[in-house]
Amino acid sequence: MSDQAETAAAPSTQEVLDEVLRTTLSAVELAGKVVRGEARTATGTDLATAMAVIERAPALIERLQGLLPRQSPRLGSTQPGASGRPTPPR
Repeated sequence: MSDQAETAAAPSTQEVLDEVLRTTLSAVELAGKVVRGEARTATGTDLATAMAVIERAPALIERLQGLLPRQSPRLGSTQPGASGRPTPPR
């Protein structure tokens, strides 16, 4: 029963990606105001959104990392014969 409760409480990959997209769009909108010189006209809501983005960033990164498949500690390709070096020109 507890496994089902944990599974139901865990966000889906799509939910995490949606939250990352919303957060990124908010950050881009605020950055656009700064670039256009409109930062002085940014509302309290804009600034609150920016602060929320900054505060949520570490948690979002952790959640995204949790969604990634585990990587092998060995660097390079897993394909036979791949050395990881660039292919010389022919």
